[in-house]
Amino acid sequence: MAGIKKIELMLIDGTANGILQVRIHPSTITSYVVPRKLLSGASKLSGIDRHGVYFLFDKARTHVYVGQTTNGIHRIEDHNRTKEFWDIAILFLADNKTFNLDSISGLEKFLIEKAKESAIYQVKNAVVPKFQIDPFDLPTIQDFYGDICLIMATLGYPLETAEEDKAKETIYHCLRKNAEAKMAIRSAQYVVLSGSKLNPVESPSIHPSASTLRKKLIAEGKLDKDSMVLQVDVAFPSPSAAAVFVYGASANGWTEWVDESGATIDKTIRNKDVTKEK
Repeated sequence: MAGIKKIELMLIDGTANGILQVRIHPSTITSYVVPRKLLSGASKLSGIDRHGVYFLFDKARTHVYVGQTTNGIHRIEDHNRTKEFWDIAILFLADNKTFNLDSISGLEKFLIEKAKESAIYQVKNAVVPKFQIDPFDLPTIQDFYGDICLIMATLGYPLETAEEDKAKETIYHCLRKNAEAKMAIRSAQYVVLSGSKLNPVESPSIHPSASTLRKKLIAEGKLDKDSMVLQVDVAFPSPSAAAVFVYGASANGWTEWVDESGATIDKTIRNKDVTKEK
């Protein structure tokens, strides 16, 4: 059983949808939740210009961008001019005694890797930083990550799927075209699970983005070139995109993915929703 944790939350402008300031004791890190429309007001807060890491989320909470900053909110102001997708920023900041350049670079890389592994969100970072985490710094980074995970889950932005939720989730299968793949639905994403075997042959009908993703994962060592067994979870915006990736060919994922009873995802998800509406 986890020990008791104390989290303090301040509503800076007195509303739940405004700027929030969050602390978990006894950590020296302070978190700030800043809606994009309130960015100019947030820049006036004391301590919000310190070192740290941050997340940018879209309104639907399906996409995330992870970054580091040595000047706090001012880095987010840059993204306000250059990135369109995001609606809310969540920063984790501290003085440079807590967050030096090595620690925030290591933490940024760790957070991006974990976000890609969990596949809860579509990660907008094109690449994972090449920064090498010192093995002696890893325990500290993991401690930071634990506190960040707890605060993010408390705020409604979980970074990991709870074990009890994984146990309850329905697993779907694709078993044709020399493929043996499993998929789960997590946070409105269709996640092809690690250990899935992909069809090694790509048809001319495969979508170019699926072919590019396969090659990228092979180059990164996340898809075994010989066995075509996936080494990580990979999230997609639709069951069809997931099926095309698995089969290496055009496919209707709504009818290809089936549960343990043989029912298609079209029947268990789409038709179920239609029935509810009626």
